Amino acid sequence: MLPSLVSRFNLTSDQPGVLTLEGLPGIHTLYDDILKTNLPLSIITSNFDRVEAEISRTIDEQINRQTKAGITTRALYSQSEAPNIANVQQLASVGIETRIANIDSPAQMIIYGQHVAYSGFRGGMITMLITHSDIARTMQTVFDALWDKADKPR
Repeated sequence: MLPSLVSRFNLTSDQPGVLTLEGLPGIHTLYDDILKTNLPLSIITSNFDRVEAEISRTIDEQINRQTKAGITTRALYSQSEAPNIANVQQLASVGIETRIANIDSPAQMIIYGQHVAYSGFRGGMITMLITHSDIARTMQTVFDALWDKADKPR
C-alpha cells in the first residue's frame, strides 16, 4: 500500500522527479493522471502493447475515457504495427491522428504536459514516469521531428 500512496503523492505534487509504476495497477495510475491533466498526448506506440488481452482492453477503455474528456492524441506507429485504414478511420473518429514512422519501438512513450512516460509490456510490465519540463520539451521536439517525417496511413 505504501508504494501506491507514494506514487499518488508524487503525481499530485507535480515536482520534477521519476516515478516507477508496476504492472496493470501502474498503467491505471498513469491513465488516471493523463485524465487529470487533460492535455493532448503524443504517443509512440509499442510493438507489444496489444499482445495481452487484458492490457489491450485497458488501452481501449482509456481511449474511450480520453475521448469523453476531449483529449486529442497524435500516435506514431512502426511500419510493422501500422493500423489498417478501417482502424485509422476509427481512431480519427475519437480524436487520434496516426502516422507511420520508420521506427522500432518495443516500449511505448507518452508525452503530456511536463510528463514523459515509458512503458514496457514484456517480461513484467513497468512504467517509468518522468516529470520535468525540459525533458518533456526535449522529447516533444524529438516526437515532432519524427511526426513531420512520418507517413500518413493509406
